[in-house]
Amino acid sequence: MVNKRSVAALLSICIAASANACDRYELNGKIKLRQSNQILVSTQLTQAGTKLTGSASYESLGGAFTNIMAVGGGRIAGTVEKDVVEFRIFWSKEVWVYTGSAKPDGTVEGQLYNFDKPAVRINWFTETPAKCIFTHVPSVPSAGELKAMGKGPGSYHPTAKDKATVP
Repeated sequence: MVNKRSVAALLSICIAASANACDRYELNGKIKLRQSNQILVSTQLTQAGTKLTGSASYESLGGAFTNIMAVGGGRIAGTVEKDVVEFRIFWSKEVWVYTGSAKPDGTVEGQLYNFDKPAVRINWFTETPAKCIFTHVPSVPSAGELKAMGKGPGSYHPTAKDKATVP
């Protein structure tokens, strides 16, 4: 007979082991970057290993910064290492530096600044989550390991109250 509490304990251990277990994150394709200064940057990203490249365009969402970058596209170059994202967008007249990190849900958020004026920081986040990449699969504890943790078969001893509530 399967002990329901042992199965529940095993599932909770497996879920806890896999939470935040992305070995690295990947940013590929069309990704939108929403900035706290009312700028929306649309990117087309390609990630090969840790190297990130791509192109960008932007639109003002009605803020005061309607003409901070040259009209047209920008070029992107940077890296993604594990959950750390760092890249630059090279517009025709300015370079903007983006730094951030991927959260467990894949959203990347951080700060950006103009390369020539690093004291002024702007918050940003991705509207599209980064892809979580696993390079290893968490192992499932053996029955002996579970028992040693007090969670395996034979580790549950019902009380009189438990016996009264179990059909």
